[in-house]
Amino acid sequence: MFRMKSYPRLCALFLFLLLGGCAYRVAVRHYSAPNRLSEEQLYRSSRIYLVFRVPPLDDPEKSSLEKALDLIGAFLPKKTKERYERPLIRGDLDELARRVSQTVRESGNQIIAYQVAYSSSPPLWMREFSPTGSLWITPSDCIVHQESYEMTVKTEEGEKKVRKYKTKIELSVDWKFYGEPEHALLAEGSVPGYGPILEQERDNPISDLEDYLNSIYWDLATKFMKPLQEEILPHEVTRWRTIVKGKSTPMSEAYGLAQNKEWGQAEKIWKEAMAQNPESWEPRYNLAILREKNSEWNEARQDYGQSLERTTDPKIRQRIEKILKELGRLMSAPSTLAQKNVFPFLNLKIAVLPIANETIDLTAHEYVRLRLSDSLSRSHYSILPLPETDEKLKEKGIQEGGQLNLSNPKALAKHLGADRLLYGALEQFKVVNVGIYYRRQVRLSLKLVDKEGRTVWQNTGQTVFQSGVQPQEAAESFLVNLASTQIEKIAKTYLKEECDETVRRALETLPKIMPQ
Repeated sequence: MFRMKSYPRLCALFLFLLLGGCAYRVAVRHYSAPNRLSEEQLYRSSRIYLVFRVPPLDDPEKSSLEKALDLIGAFLPKKTKERYERPLIRGDLDELARRVSQTVRESGNQIIAYQVAYSSSPPLWMREFSPTGSLWITPSDCIVHQESYEMTVKTEEGEKKVRKYKTKIELSVDWKFYGEPEHALLAEGSVPGYGPILEQERDNPISDLEDYLNSIYWDLATKFMKPLQEEILPHEVTRWRTIVKGKSTPMSEAYGLAQNKEWGQAEKIWKEAMAQNPESWEPRYNLAILREKNSEWNEARQDYGQSLERTTDPKIRQRIEKILKELGRLMSAPSTLAQKNVFPFLNLKIAVLPIANETIDLTAHEYVRLRLSDSLSRSHYSILPLPETDEKLKEKGIQEGGQLNLSNPKALAKHLGADRLLYGALEQFKVVNVGIYYRRQVRLSLKLVDKEGRTVWQNTGQTVFQSGVQPQEAAESFLVNLASTQIEKIAKTYLKEECDETVRRALETLPKIMPQ
């Protein structure tokens, strides 16, 4: 026997089935214009320069207070049962760029290049690519919290206290889209806006928050792409149209035919109904839905317009006016991008000069130079062969990076046949091991000079790994870290991982070309 309080729900369900539940709805697909761009602005998304607006990692210019806080953080656990923080890593940005580029290409447009920027000022490289728009994305670190609480539930035995677990994930992505070259803001958005991006209640705790977060990270990190696509890119949308059954026998017959997907027979009956009763809006409306379903957009607009002229029902008029407004934003489906971009900027020959070594290590600067040359080559820059550069430098009596300051950059570029010179200095390359505290650090500064001797770009990359242990564990930690360092030196892998990451960070404010 039903309880009285369930009657309203049953009544609502009955009315839904009676009035609307049996209506036949037809799915129609549109390729719609962006919500936030006018017809005159549609070209803005054709060639997009992508910028990740993020702070520099391990900034070497940190204040003493910030460095002290970092030191304290070395002794804090990185992961607990209640909290785990997944910092934004630069590898995430490469993957995010790939996913954004794929979404943009599906709309018939393209991301031509991307880079990291530390400020909101337009990057100096952007004009080299002649973009029609720039998309700025600011992702955050990701933090997952887990907390437990007790609640009282009613059972057959009476009230009972049970423990529940609540999981919250904090992650945000802000984006802005500018028209270029005037750098005028056209659209912006944020996901999730306010509150956590995900919140769940569970009966059992999550045993490993890191594994849990990694399994869903990219689903959350790319949530912003759907609203972004709707705002600035042409996109496919699905709309639902309800076939009108009508009161006459022929209209009811056509309704049944439409339900059975016999559209040809239904169309014939609707046309006959239009001829017999020219002032009826219903057959014209159903025919317009069929036109829209078949992508016959002009005919659909015409039939919807004639239906609108023939009805005075305000609800029907409102429905048709909404459909006509949607049809007014239609676009052609995207075509495949056949042409390949050519950027004269990338044809400028770069000479990667010997790295000035300011550390006590005898070979690290040579490895760093090789990694710089390799990374730039893989990013489609024109790099002069290192042996050729070294041979010509020897003609000038230059064999080490520290000697380059004595040479005129303009004359050196001409002698090397280079359009630009890449200078570098390895400033830190060390391990600090005092038992209670362990630190691995590599720092590299770079600058790019044109053939006129002007500095056109410079940046510093630094990688720091540090950890701390309790005093009673200091002796064991010291021996373990000491042994690890010696093994790395024997295997010639000493600080290689940190070197690779430092090179990546030092070059991250140079543009990378998206594969076409």
